[in-house]
Amino acid sequence: MNIYLLLGIFLSIIIRSFFIFNGTDFADITKLREMGEATLKGVNPYLSISYNIYPPLSLYLEAFTIILSNFLNIPFHIVTKIWPNLADIAI
Repeated sequence: MNIYLLLGIFLSIIIRSFFIFNGTDFADITKLREMGEATLKGVNPYLSISYNIYPPLSLYLEAFTIILSNFLNIPFHIVTKIWPNLADIAI
């Protein structure tokens, strides 16, 4: 039974990694970047971005993601997709 659980987790990580590393920066990812950039500039994203439905805590997460992306020299769209996957693995 445990081998199936571990195999399932391993396959999930492999499949998710494929989509993370082969994805692009569009749609929601672009909005997340805009939200993080506005937060880093000290601008209220709820007023400056025409479409922002994300909760306030995500403002700081995406601002941190931009900083981390620049520090690690990894594209933003890859780093920001890691967070929900880490949460799924932790659950």
